[in-house]
Amino acid sequence: AEEKLHWEVPFLPMGVKRLFGLHQPITQEQMLRMVAYSTTFTSMFSVISPSPFFPTYAMERFGASESLVGLTFACNPIAQVTSAAAWAVVISKVGRVDSMIIGLSVISLGSLIFSQGDSMAVFMIARFLQGVGTQGTNSAGVAIILESSTDVQRDMGFQELMVGVAYMLGPLCGGTLFERYGFRFAILPSVALASSLTFAATRLIRVPSAAHAPKHGAHQMHLHLTASPPKQNHAAHREGDAA
Repeated sequence: AEEKLHWEVPFLPMGVKRLFGLHQPITQEQMLRMVAYSTTFTSMFSVISPSPFFPTYAMERFGASESLVGLTFACNPIAQVTSAAAWAVVISKVGRVDSMIIGLSVISLGSLIFSQGDSMAVFMIARFLQGVGTQGTNSAGVAIILESSTDVQRDMGFQELMVGVAYMLGPLCGGTLFERYGFRFAILPSVALASSLTFAATRLIRVPSAAHAPKHGAHQMHLHLTASPPKQNHAAHREGDAA
């Protein structure tokens, strides 16, 4: 039987709870999906939050050209593309859950290095690490959602919603913090989000679960459960009756 986690969110309206399946005790698979949603938000937030201030900061502080700033931002998607095959191997070896936790750790490290950067080379390395972590968390998170979901369209829609919310809040948060507190404080939310989510994931979902290893698809299980019994050997029956 699937383990029940008796955890509730009392401050949400019942309609919102029902929409996201939070009106009943949360199962392990629901917890996995919630962490996957949060991971998507965190990775996208880290990608986009420096966009309002980093170009001006890099050009004024380090004399960077527009092309060098563009290359620094491009390090993130370059890392995602180049690390995709490696992450496929990692996920198949260590599982989706551990891969997601590893990816979050890499995002935390990249964000921390970015916040302490003192040259364009360091910024590019940090952005590359963020991209590697983002690819790992996104690949593992989508796999977890597709595998554990009871309503794929709803859950993937919510996954995409997290991307939109991150792209909306990231620049707003980053620009506001940079204006008031400076560069390092503007990057710290990315570090805090990724680090806290890494810790939460290790506490909440590092148990044997369906998302840690491949399982039979729903259609295979359905066929297995509804398969008709083996046909009897009528010839053998006739021989027995004749005897």
